[in-house]
Amino acid sequence: MPGPIPMRSDQLSRKHNRQSKDRRPDIKRGELRPVDQDMFQPDPDWLDFVRNLWAAALSSGQAGYYQNSDLAILWIACNELDQMLREKGEYRVNRDTGERYYVPPRRAAMHIKTVMDMLSSLLLTEGERRRARLELDAPHEGETKDQRVKAKVASMQEHLRKKA
Repeated sequence: MPGPIPMRSDQLSRKHNRQSKDRRPDIKRGELRPVDQDMFQPDPDWLDFVRNLWAAALSSGQAGYYQNSDLAILWIACNELDQMLREKGEYRVNRDTGERYYVPPRRAAMHIKTVMDMLSSLLLTEGERRRARLELDAPHEGETKDQRVKAKVASMQEHLRKKA
């Protein structure tokens, strides 16, 4: 999702919102299918860092939008990242001095970029979520999701009443 990171909707002015609304493409709707999280499990041999990334992705707010295909991409990206981080360098001997020195592994820049692109397509960062027009709000103390939705509807009805 190229381009600058857009501002949150509560930071936009009304005029900008109305103008850009006409330029937005229509949203195609599909059916949300149940997710089988047992299908994809983190590999117990992965590095701690990679297992933490897996757990963080599945416990973050955007995970509520994941489908089985997203979990498959996350698993592949984590597996590739683990393999990339496990690559070992080698020791060589200097011909002139006879000293041993360590040569770190050569990591292909395109390989790193591919893994990072896979991870960014899963909306793991705030910037990627904003580009996709997905905003995660902090829950209010003691409120359920139903109560938050009702409050938003009530405030919108009051706004429309004042406007009329």
